[in-house]
Amino acid sequence: MRAIRVAWLAMAVAAVGYAVACGFMPVGEVTVSCGKSGELSVAGAHAGATCEDSIFAALGPRRLIEMGVLLASPPLIAAVALRVWVSWLVVPAMAVLVFVGVANWADFWLLLSFGALVLLVASIVVATAHLAVRARRDSHRARGAAAGM
Repeated sequence: MRAIRVAWLAMAVAAVGYAVACGFMPVGEVTVSCGKSGELSVAGAHAGATCEDSIFAALGPRRLIEMGVLLASPPLIAAVALRVWVSWLVVPAMAVLVFVGVANWADFWLLLSFGALVLLVASIVVATAHLAVRARRDSHRARGAAAGM
């Protein structure tokens, strides 16, 4: 079970790393306004920000922190709880985040879908492994109980 916890924690760390890395991207790569007009017109952008500025410089840290928390929370909760049913709840949570990112495709939040998609695939793998480890442990316990009778 230790490996399952480490996998969930690694996913949470990767999610935070992804959010930090996104902060260095030019904001023009994630907003439709820059592609259409060449000018940054995003709600919450700093005055004087341009399409070439980094996301962090143009939008500030709040959105990046929100994205990091949204992506890291489900695997972190699964690592702490270490229950199979909680592991499987991470899968639909990541699917919802993919949907939210796609629904906001014209804005910064499209990046959420890219990070969540990778974490969705990884969470399916980890949750399946968690189920397999649990089944194997239960099988060994059942054999031990049957042999002890």
